[in-house]
Amino acid sequence: MPSARIFRYNHRATALFLERPALGRDNYAFGLDTDPFASFAFGPKVPKSELLGLLPLKTTREFLFSRYFTYQAPLFHVLHEPTFEQQYAEFTHGSTEPSLPWLALIFVISSLAVQTLGDGDPILRECQPSGSEFDACDPQSLSRHLRKAAIACLSEARFMVRYNLTTLEALLIMIYGICHSEGVDRAWVFLGVALNMGIALRCNANHLNQNRIEQQRRWRCWAGIRLLYTYQGILFHDVDPSFLLAFPSLVPTDEYDFGINGETIRESSTCPSSVSIMKFKLRLFELSTWIGSSLSSSSCFDEATMHRYEALIATEQEQWNSLFLPSGSPSFGDTASYAYWCILETYAHQLYLLIHRPFYHSQSPKFLPSSRENYAKASIALLDIYEKMCELPILRPYRWLVNGMTSFNALQGMIALAACMIDKPGQVDSIASHRVIFDAAVQRIESLHKSSPVCERAFPAIQAIKAQISALIDDECHTPSREWDPNADWLDLNSNDWTFWENFIDDTRQGGF
Repeated sequence: MPSARIFRYNHRATALFLERPALGRDNYAFGLDTDPFASFAFGPKVPKSELLGLLPLKTTREFLFSRYFTYQAPLFHVLHEPTFEQQYAEFTHGSTEPSLPWLALIFVISSLAVQTLGDGDPILRECQPSGSEFDACDPQSLSRHLRKAAIACLSEARFMVRYNLTTLEALLIMIYGICHSEGVDRAWVFLGVALNMGIALRCNANHLNQNRIEQQRRWRCWAGIRLLYTYQGILFHDVDPSFLLAFPSLVPTDEYDFGINGETIRESSTCPSSVSIMKFKLRLFELSTWIGSSLSSSSCFDEATMHRYEALIATEQEQWNSLFLPSGSPSFGDTASYAYWCILETYAHQLYLLIHRPFYHSQSPKFLPSSRENYAKASIALLDIYEKMCELPILRPYRWLVNGMTSFNALQGMIALAACMIDKPGQVDSIASHRVIFDAAVQRIESLHKSSPVCERAFPAIQAIKAQISALIDDECHTPSREWDPNADWLDLNSNDWTFWENFIDDTRQGGF
């Protein structure tokens, strides 16, 4: 018996030794005059009083909170709104000293919310601190200013080594904002930090000793990490997020925030909740990961596999059609559901492009006329949704999405449609209509190139592709087969020879063709 007790003691001691240090154990050692983690700061020290002075006025920030929770939180639902409201009430009443991570959360929410405002909105000027240099008429400029303040708060909190659940929530919302304003590629490093932070905070575990709210907050953060990896996996083929499938992942409860309290969760209704769109996105994450893994082994991706995935995508579409678009057309009283439907359809058509890509080209050994047709349909559907997001008045509160990932999606649709037009066999009857759609999308990219970093970067190359298509269709020139290699990865913008297209347009202007 004594030996058994000794074994249990040693086993417990070893387990404690190997356990990740709990939050708070890394405070300064007694007697030290300097912060041992000062080297983890991203800039000069900023007093908390100065950071508080950067906050928008109370009435203005509360307006921004309402914009965020109305138009943006349901698309990336990581916050528990009642918890945030309680924390904010304590802050405004002065009953608690705000932590730096929580200040960062206020700044990132405000940063994202101002993107829903139009150029010149009076609220933008109300947010302008004295002496600031940003353009008070430009939502993007103000958004970056507020994001900079959030990063300053995180830096002061030494978030690389000291973090809690609020730190992770602020970081995830900031990454989401970067994806939809600057481009998905610019959030990659922050996403790696968030993943490791989520693992350290055990956000994918079932904590029986936590109340329901804390449990749901963690699960939502883990869901947010997976959703952000979905963006990377769909848009960049050098990213394989399949490793996340190996983690146990608990899905947040599909219930409105105010139905969740510390001890119980109200029974879910049949109506869509603020978590509903997140659950669809999580299923798309798994589906896109399976498709990516299958495509990486091209010998295994045959016609039967393609049809199997096609059926799975169609099943998901049927489910969100019945939930968000039950009548088949937008509801005047629920424009948000139509926006959610448009966003989910964008994912679906991206996946259709992926599964039909090996079969669409006439020179492919796997060529299927039906895949050619479906490949073109998916690219046209992406551009149709892009037009809706840019033009429809009922989607105006969601127009901020076109500055980042939505334009990236449209660019991929344009490149896919361009590849179909260049591959002339079987396309003669449809080239004219495809060209009209393509040219209209080019005009939209041009109109956004000053507000969208994605469009600014891509516009010269897209303009060159348009010129090349015009020349080929009008039989004015011949392009070497190298430039339109059917094996080229048209869906990966990183793999396209942008320098070639930029040089091409310069040569065209100078009469080189």
